[in-house]
Amino acid sequence: MIFGSFHFIESLESNKRLQKIRRLIKWNGIAELPFKINTFEGGVFLNPEFPYQLNDFFHFDAERKIVVFMSGNIYNRKEFLSSFGFPKETTNPALISKMFLSRGPAFVENLNGDFAICIYLPETKEVFLFRDHIGIQPLVYAIDNDQLFFSTDITGLCRAFFEQETIFMPPLLSNKIAVNHLLTLNPKVEKLAPGHYLHFSSNQKKIVKYWFPEKIKTNYNLRYDELIDTAQTLLLDAVAIRCDKNFRAGAHLSGGIDSSLIAAIARKNYPNQNSFWGFSWSPDGEAPKGVADDERVLIREIAELNNIKVAFSNPTNNELIHYLHNYYHNLGYFHEEKTMENAVKEKVNLLFSGWGGNEFLSKFDTGIDTDLLLEFRFKKFFEKNPLNKPRKLAQTLFYFILLPAIGVLDYPMRKAYRESSYYFKKAYMKNDRETIRKFFFYRSRRERHLNFIYNYFISERTEIQYHIGFRKGIEFRYPLLDKRIIEFMLQVPSHLMVRKELDRVIMRDLSKDWLPESVWNRKSFMDPVLIETTKIKVRELGKLLGDEIEHWKENPDLYFVDFDLLRNDVERARKNPDSKKIDPLYTNVLFFKMLHEFTKTYRSVPSKEG
Repeated sequence: MIFGSFHFIESLESNKRLQKIRRLIKWNGIAELPFKINTFEGGVFLNPEFPYQLNDFFHFDAERKIVVFMSGNIYNRKEFLSSFGFPKETTNPALISKMFLSRGPAFVENLNGDFAICIYLPETKEVFLFRDHIGIQPLVYAIDNDQLFFSTDITGLCRAFFEQETIFMPPLLSNKIAVNHLLTLNPKVEKLAPGHYLHFSSNQKKIVKYWFPEKIKTNYNLRYDELIDTAQTLLLDAVAIRCDKNFRAGAHLSGGIDSSLIAAIARKNYPNQNSFWGFSWSPDGEAPKGVADDERVLIREIAELNNIKVAFSNPTNNELIHYLHNYYHNLGYFHEEKTMENAVKEKVNLLFSGWGGNEFLSKFDTGIDTDLLLEFRFKKFFEKNPLNKPRKLAQTLFYFILLPAIGVLDYPMRKAYRESSYYFKKAYMKNDRETIRKFFFYRSRRERHLNFIYNYFISERTEIQYHIGFRKGIEFRYPLLDKRIIEFMLQVPSHLMVRKELDRVIMRDLSKDWLPESVWNRKSFMDPVLIETTKIKVRELGKLLGDEIEHWKENPDLYFVDFDLLRNDVERARKNPDSKKIDPLYTNVLFFKMLHEFTKTYRSVPSKEG
């Protein structure tokens, strides 16, 4: 976790602001290593669970007058060490210093990693902030009276600029309405977009885009055997370069292809680690009544085949209540918080994740059908959408080709958004049109991939997991978000991704040597046990929390909630507990409880303290 500031003239106000940032970011048991060079000042918070030293974050070349300050990892550092002739013990900040001096800001284009980098040039009084291509590492900044402040703690920096006004809540509502994922809780604080850098000097503040995946051309000469060979090489290397034997590693594990394949490959890269844990969101114990399909059977098969130990997750109601109160830190990722607690128990401090597979290497239907029609590949199209299944064919033509192409949101999604924001006051039900456009509208699979990149919802999840993980002493690795895999998928023509009615054909073929057939040949990837268990717990907690609604109503930050409607529905639910509206009602009760607790924590430090 890093933070810092730069100002052209020493100022008591900027020093007070920096001290406030330091206090808001600091966490119990985490050491701080501060530094100051002229008017550039900051610090690194070190969690002792990580095998890092200060020189992994900070480098100052007094002779060549450059400061490099960073968080994260560079996974292709070996190729740069070799090309520049540097010794292998060169730290990442020292390497970046030399690359910047040699190539200028363009050095970042060829990096492959998860990073937030700050470069300060004392002689010219310039600062550069760089965020990695995909946005794995968070990075936010604020400019106040020609003073630059930045941090990898998004909420901490927002609080530092909070002046007791009403909290700007839309960034917390992305699971209810479509919001701009680059927004923060404080309009004074901005996220640096993934694939961009900020150049700050006395005469300019310039945001520069340095990654251009949209320029990649489709390779129509690619054969399927070449596709699989290249994808396999990239995937194996993407996992291997993210393995660090200084950590004790584990992985997310489900019955789905993405996380289970990543877990299996990661396990092979740690042959000398006695136990390699797979952490599942699925609960242990008996399945709820009426649930026949049990994903945990598949998880155990995967684990046995790959010598992985399984830790299932089943938080108690008391733990869930604690998570509700801790929304400031977990932002609703309860399953993730419990998973990390299980990881801490097993002394695991590095977790591999399959996040990002659905959007790229494991891409399923959307956009593929459009490409097949526009490229006149009718044979492939009708193999995938057979004429003897007219209902499926009609749905594909209408919902997945026509409506996305003309920019019309289908009725089921409009209904879903209305229902999810049902307890919002009408004026606050509006969805961000640009977010809707990028998430739902497309005229090709290629455009779909690019929208995934530029909608920034992928980085929203990695930001949250970064913050939860840092405090618990756990780092994440996302091999399926390796930029080489993303760039390769933009070259793949859609007709190679079709095998009759089967989806995710690339990932299924890559999985055959690693996973049981029951997994790679699976048609549905739902987890009914987890879904039904979660419903039961939500109902139990929702009933308990219904009496608090009148108290939440007094919270000015919950200005967008229709509490009268919410209270009336809770009263009806108590009289008719079998209503079909019970589950969405109590889901909202828990959500508003979390928001209420968040605002209390957010406001807990007076904004004018120095």
